[in-house]
Amino acid sequence: MIRLTRPKDNYPCRIAGGCRAELWIAELGGDPNDIVCTNCPFEEIINKLAEYEDKEALMEDDLR
Repeated sequence: MIRLTRPKDNYPCRIAGGCRAELWIAELGGDPNDIVCTNCPFEEIINKLAEYEDKEALMEDDLR
C-alpha cells in the first residue's frame, strides 16, 4: 500500500508531499493566512488517516 501521510515526526500535521491547502484556499478566493495552518480544516482528518496507516503498517509487519 502507498502511504498518503508521513510517518510520525515533530510536526503536528502529517500530510505527505507538502500541503496544497494554501493554494487551494487562495484559488477559491479565501485568505489562506486566516486558515493555514492555525485553523486548518484538514489536519484532524489527515492525522486520523495517518493513525490508520500506522496501524496497517504494524499489521503488515506482523504478517511477515
